[in-house]
Amino acid sequence: MQPVNLSEQESAQVRRATTIGPELPLQQALDHLLACTQPAAVRVAQTRLQTRPNLLSDLHAALSGADAAARLTTLQLIARMPLVPGPLRGPARHAIRTLLRLPPTSDDVLVALMALHPLAAGAAALRGDVQSVVNRLPKDPADRTQAVR
Repeated sequence: MQPVNLSEQESAQVRRATTIGPELPLQQALDHLLACTQPAAVRVAQTRLQTRPNLLSDLHAALSGADAAARLTTLQLIARMPLVPGPLRGPARHAIRTLLRLPPTSDDVLVALMALHPLAAGAAALRGDVQSVVNRLPKDPADRTQAVR
């Protein structure tokens, strides 16, 4: 086996990813994972996060709970998933629907739209909510670009 040469940025991300463990609060663990942009660091962070006991129930609680920051962070995680686990699909769709009611230029709406992608096959019920976001955007493309910035 050959040693792997990582860049300094990737090494720093891998080190941070290794701090993810069962004792780390879920919000911090998700923040650490979402901060990973390098492939090796993402793999380490995902592996470490999966070792948490009750991960799915904790994510479900974050999506369903009153803590808006935890819900948003969990949706950011869902946006990165290739496939959303069954127990998270319903609460994720509900959280997305709630965010889609915000002003269309909100960063939270962007997170909601990105989280829709891995749920697309089962998210047809949200089609009207997405159309509502589009309808609330300014009609003039120049104004729309300005509103999004």
